[in-house]
Amino acid sequence: YAPERVRLGGREFWSVGGQVIRFVEGNCKLTKGRWRGKPFLLEPWQKREIYQIFEAELQPDGRWLRRYRWAYIEVPKKNGKSELIAALCLFMLLADDEESPEIACGSNSDDQADLVFGAAKAMCELSPSLRPLVNCFAREIVRKDNPAAKLMRVSAKAKTKDGLNLSGVALDELHEFDESGEQLFNVLTNGTAAREQPLILMITTAGYDEETLCGRYHLHALRVRSGEVEDHSFYASIYAAPDPNVNIDDDAALDAALRAANPSYGVTTFLPFYLDARRKGAANFKRYFLDIWTAAESQWLPDGAWESCRVEAVEFDPALPLYVLRRIPAGTD
Repeated sequence: YAPERVRLGGREFWSVGGQVIRFVEGNCKLTKGRWRGKPFLLEPWQKREIYQIFEAELQPDGRWLRRYRWAYIEVPKKNGKSELIAALCLFMLLADDEESPEIACGSNSDDQADLVFGAAKAMCELSPSLRPLVNCFAREIVRKDNPAAKLMRVSAKAKTKDGLNLSGVALDELHEFDESGEQLFNVLTNGTAAREQPLILMITTAGYDEETLCGRYHLHALRVRSGEVEDHSFYASIYAAPDPNVNIDDDAALDAALRAANPSYGVTTFLPFYLDARRKGAANFKRYFLDIWTAAESQWLPDGAWESCRVEAVEFDPALPLYVLRRIPAGTD
């Protein structure tokens, strides 16, 4: 590692994020839509995240190791998070300071796991500099110079063996993890125990149940960010609209909320897309596109209906008598 001094948000720290950024922009290609085949030029918010996730600390023996073992990033859909995870997985496979790296790219479903692993595989196939370095298979990307170094695609729907020696774990859409997903989570994260500086990367959109795996990490992330909990090895970043009761039918209010919650707004998505997407209901829209945790997966009341039932609090005058009426059922004394 060759860490660099970085200043972000009023804080100075050492980071190897610059190496990660140079690897991604110098080797990785975008894989979707009109950007397919073009160089992966990171957005400013992505660079900020990388610098912080890959913060490094000098050890007593003179070596530099990553500070964070856990990284939790919550960001709405359509901000390019799957492509970002894929590129970070390839860095950990090909350019990380790790002996025989093993990275698991996991999700709750096969389809979701395919999104990230498929993007990593496509990046290798599209890149003249990466393609000669790896062999791409249906569920693995293996380094040619070291067959023990590989990126694996796993999901909660497939049997996952214990005994893994993982240097990196990338988990996409943590909010979708059910009971079997949590079992996968435990197997993969336990598989990092023998590594000196493993990175467990969790990226998700908002959920609706704080009793779930994602809900627990969401609450922990909020407490770490607020300073309520000190967790030196846990990195937390949340992009969300500041007002959970925002009226999404108000175009001006919606636009302001979208700008606050979506760091790639105006680059990957634009207002007309969201104006159409809000037809699907306020609860889903707020979760997926404003990163607002909702009380249920879907809602049966129109948006704002419950809030409209609110009344002003009643204050009693202590100088006046207070009477309580009690109904006595018929036939009783």
